[in-house]
Amino acid sequence: MAKAELVFIPLPDVGHISSTLEITKLLLQHDERIAITVLVIKCSSDPKQFAFDKSLGNPALSKRIRFVDLQYNDKLSVPDSHAVLPSLVEKDVKEVVTKLFRSESNPDSPKLGGFVIDAFRTSMIEVANDLGVPSYVYFTSGASILSLMLHLQSIYDEKGFDVSKVDTDTKLNIPGFVNPVPIEVLPRSVLNEDTTATHIEIFRKCRGTKGILINSFKDLEPN
Repeated sequence: MAKAELVFIPLPDVGHISSTLEITKLLLQHDERIAITVLVIKCSSDPKQFAFDKSLGNPALSKRIRFVDLQYNDKLSVPDSHAVLPSLVEKDVKEVVTKLFRSESNPDSPKLGGFVIDAFRTSMIEVANDLGVPSYVYFTSGASILSLMLHLQSIYDEKGFDVSKVDTDTKLNIPGFVNPVPIEVLPRSVLNEDTTATHIEIFRKCRGTKGILINSFKDLEPN
């Protein structure tokens, strides 16, 4: 019987949602005391963006997972799925989660155990704090990319090093990378002065959570 329920809040993108479903499957298989709610924030009316198998391909596991849609369609001014969500969504998430767990009349129903949020949904950390539960991050890319982003945030905060304002032939020594990495091969989003600060803030907040789950495994990224 499930004792604790985790609320997953993935980025509303088919790639992120698919990856999130895989880790929920692993968690449910690993520990029968866990139940999961997945909040799907729909900022688009495109059905292809949210096409996924809610059964997880396993009837036994599907009994311990539920999906709750927050349907906004095109009502919100969100340029893309990675954009910062309006505060309205944070308010709605708090209300929905509060109602979900207040409505559990059975005393044996699992209690809210925490939030597991996409790295690009760190605004939900405050919602978890307001509800008095811990927050964790699920990073849908691999460990190397996470190491890169945390390193860029670290040298920005500690040394004032802004990767978007240095020569592109500069090379960085990044933890987990065997060789120095030329700045010119980094993702364009971190080299863009308009988005660098946003990325730095995102990974600064990630450090403040209780832990980061990574979409990887040791044999793939041994370093």
